[in-house]
Amino acid sequence: MSNFKCQISNKNKSSKLLDIGYWVLDIHRHGGEGQALVTLLFFMIMGITITTAAVIVVITNAASASTYQQGADAYYIAESGIDEGLLHLLRNPSFSGTETFTVGDGSVTITIGNNTITATGSASQSSRTIQMQTVYNNN
Repeated sequence: MSNFKCQISNKNKSSKLLDIGYWVLDIHRHGGEGQALVTLLFFMIMGITITTAAVIVVITNAASASTYQQGADAYYIAESGIDEGLLHLLRNPSFSGTETFTVGDGSVTITIGNNTITATGSASQSSRTIQMQTVYNNN
């Protein structure tokens, strides 16, 4: 077989011939080798940064929502303790003392005394306290 040679030349740029068997390729030196690699790396870093930021925001929001839910659960458990305290006072207006019991997945501690009911509800790692003043009318 015959040996083919191909050379494309540009008057303003240097050229180099490469002989690779039957084909000879002309490579021009543009001075911008690796520019595509740098651009690719730049966009990859930007993409990774944006993705990481989005993941952090999602994780933070999920944790915040969980904390909010635990606080709401603790509040509702404390409300049920207030209801229990009112029931104690309705049955015995002179009742005074402290009681702890389980409500759902949490617990509540109620303290009754001096016309005041204090209930502290706990759910997971959150707790909420509600205090109520009572007035007894013996009508």
